[in-house]
Amino acid sequence: MTAAHTTEPLIYTTMGNVPIASLEHRPHWEETPTAIVFVDEYFLDGQSVKRGVNVLSKHGITGEAVANQL
Repeated sequence: MTAAHTTEPLIYTTMGNVPIASLEHRPHWEETPTAIVFVDEYFLDGQSVKRGVNVLSKHGITGEAVANQL
């Protein structure tokens, strides 16, 4: 390692690799009748630069839907 090397954690964003300490992290949940949604978003100077979304369906799949594919 060189003296210029840093161990500051970085996160990949639309602005390239940015120190995670310089970002505002805004995670939030949304619930609808059919799904639960988790949104994990990072902002730099008020602009969204990284967003991840996970969706959990409340209905899942049915045996009928699988059987129709066969």
